[in-house]
Amino acid sequence: MVELQARYDNLESTAQSIWRYALPERQDVTIGRRPLTHLDVPEWNRSDWVVDDPRISGRHIIIQWDGAQLRVRRRLEPADRPAVNPVFFMGKASDEFQVQPGESFTVGSTTFTVQNQAAETDKEASEPDRFTRTIARSELRLSTFADSKTALMALADLPELIRTTRDDAQLEERVLDVVLKGLPLADFAGFAMIDPRGGAEARAATSRSKQRGLPNENFRVSNRLVRHATRELMESVLYIWDKKSEDSDKIAMTMTPGTDWAICTPLDEKPNLHRAIYVAGRVPRNIFSEEQLKRDAEFQDYQKFINLVADLFCSMREMRRTEYQNSRLRQFLPRRMVAMLEQQDLEEKLKPRMADVTALFCDLRGSSQFAQDTGDMLASWKRMSAALDIMTSAIHENDGVIGGLQGDAAVGFWGWPATLADQVDRAIRAALGIRKVFARNRELNDTAFNCGIGLAHGSAVVGKLGTYDQFKLDAYGPVMNLAARLESLTKVYGVQILIDDTVAARLEKADPESSRARLRSLAKVRPAGMTVRVPIFELMPPLMDADPDESSIPYHVWEAAVKAFVSGNWASARPRFERFVNALSERRAATEKAAHVFLGFMDRHQSKPPEGWDGTIEMDAK
Repeated sequence: MVELQARYDNLESTAQSIWRYALPERQDVTIGRRPLTHLDVPEWNRSDWVVDDPRISGRHIIIQWDGAQLRVRRRLEPADRPAVNPVFFMGKASDEFQVQPGESFTVGSTTFTVQNQAAETDKEASEPDRFTRTIARSELRLSTFADSKTALMALADLPELIRTTRDDAQLEERVLDVVLKGLPLADFAGFAMIDPRGGAEARAATSRSKQRGLPNENFRVSNRLVRHATRELMESVLYIWDKKSEDSDKIAMTMTPGTDWAICTPLDEKPNLHRAIYVAGRVPRNIFSEEQLKRDAEFQDYQKFINLVADLFCSMREMRRTEYQNSRLRQFLPRRMVAMLEQQDLEEKLKPRMADVTALFCDLRGSSQFAQDTGDMLASWKRMSAALDIMTSAIHENDGVIGGLQGDAAVGFWGWPATLADQVDRAIRAALGIRKVFARNRELNDTAFNCGIGLAHGSAVVGKLGTYDQFKLDAYGPVMNLAARLESLTKVYGVQILIDDTVAARLEKADPESSRARLRSLAKVRPAGMTVRVPIFELMPPLMDADPDESSIPYHVWEAAVKAFVSGNWASARPRFERFVNALSERRAATEKAAHVFLGFMDRHQSKPPEGWDGTIEMDAK
């Protein structure tokens, strides 16, 4: 059997991390720092076998064993982001070379060696294993420590360990330190596993290990013991080798020179992963009878200690995984929604599904011009980032989901992970809140950014959307496109917020007194690039929050003018629009674009509705 050993020498901590994997024949295997399970990393930068060396890229090399030699290639694709650090073979940096058994190559602080190992003597004993003890987790939990002082001193390190670990790699390193500190007779501690992809013939290997008093190159975990504990029993197994035995055929577990005993304790992780904490050492006294073994409390303490550490390790891993998921969710979801999802199967909940959503699209005005005028991209970004924060904060404060940032625009939606009875009202509050903050900022600084907002309601596919390599929490469907088109139309009509007829109808039903918001009817439009014809409305704050001259604006005249325009009675519509404009103050008249859209449209058609007129204005540009 030919294996590849990786030995990472951590120069800062003087610790070593070693793993060995059997080399599959004529199969590409990728090696790097990012495992395949890190789905937030592009697939081209993830690896089958993982080394924790910070000088190694997420995917650094590709290897293939052809039965006689190992072909090694440094990753060069994509061309603009190849694996950075060189691969050294025979003292020279090489991008591709062949390695014979017994030879080594180096990347960063990690040495890879091709080893041709003789198969272990894993012959079945013809009689029961006299010096094997298996203890179930339930039994270990009921037993007490015969000598608790050393174990408790080691376990006292765990709270600090939990608090300060940066990642899973560091967590594993520190757990092994605790094991060696708590077990004075242990010379080796490591994480052993049997790769489930290897089938029935897969052999045990160590993914990380630490030891004292034994040369690193010589230690090998017992394949049979790891298989027996992780695949057959799923319980902690103690094995003591009988030095007096002269019949090697009766030694069921292969021992490593210099060791007398080993304990293999499975980790309660994902099913079929077959990982375990493997600890081995020497026996300072002769324990070579079954009766003495049963009486020896020290090894039962060892099994109990390792079992406790294994349970704590799995719990800490789960805590880290949950915290990582929550940190990702907090980027998109308000705290109330995160708490809701914590009570559910997250992966199941994130699966794309249909939902009725209220979509908000908010875009900055003047950010591109500001960047061009100043020429200072960093200052431009800081200012734009502050403006985007106003948008996302308003969405979060009203329990909306951040669907993403698109340049200088923010996308939010309501209706997921749960349908909210008042989600339209929440979206309206968010939109008006954004409008209010931007208006206040412009009062303080007339060069402050402005914004446009579109709101629409309809069905969408919601969840974790994207490709296998890159995805985000988002909503997809015509309703999202419509919200974006409405935002674009705010520039055409000279308003800040436009909503579709569905949002308008729900607002009028929920707030008939217009105490929370007011509506101004605009045209029925067909947005550019869409086939739907949608009545649209300007969303305005209630009079109590409006400008002082708002109360004198004759909106009843406006509504009559729009109704006449849509019905085709343009002879009645034109004077009403003109009367509305004439009633505005000089300041308001200067910014009134909506009336001129109608007047200009009628001018282009010689004040006569076109053939087949149904009240719709066809928009040519997005």
